[in-house]
Amino acid sequence: MAAVLEYQWDYIAPSATVGLFLHGFAATDHGVFDAIPYNIGNIGTAFTPSFDIKLTQGEASIHVDGTYARTTSIQNLAPFNATGAGLFFIYA
Repeated sequence: MAAVLEYQWDYIAPSATVGLFLHGFAATDHGVFDAIPYNIGNIGTAFTPSFDIKLTQGEASIHVDGTYARTTSIQNLAPFNATGAGLFFIYA
């Protein structure tokens, strides 16, 4: 059976990066991240996107409590516009 964790950032500054560290997973849990940007009122132009994000599915590690952990980050690539983002982690 699959489960979904959802996180949301309402504001990511231009060229900024936000991150998330999740732990508590068993060795047999596998998952995938997905990110969705959303416009917080910016108007883009032909040369400046209203929003543009990069999802990095970081690293997997073992937490101090013995469970498995995942680290991920979202970077706002738009140089002049802030954005919001939703991050989904789907695992089984």
